[in-house]
Amino acid sequence: MEVLAQLSIVGKVTQQDFEARYDWMFPSHSETYYIIVIVDKTKDKVIGTATMLLERKFMRSTGIVSVYIFLTL
Repeated sequence: MEVLAQLSIVGKVTQQDFEARYDWMFPSHSETYYIIVIVDKTKDKVIGTATMLLERKFMRSTGIVSVYIFLTL
C-alpha cells in the first residue's frame, strides 16, 4: 500500500478490504486487469508496480483498448 500511496490517496484499507477487492477482481475479472509487482529481493521490498486495464468498447467494432497505469520507484 505504501507504493500505491505515492500515486494517489489510498485511505484506510484493512486486510479484509484488500481481500474483498482482490476476490472481486480475480478470477471474475482476470481478463480485464493485469498487474505486475517488482520486488527488490535483497530488501524484500516492493519497488514498483504496473497495471494494464483492458477496456472493452462498443466503438471500433466492439474493440478493446488498453489503459496503462504505471508506478515505479
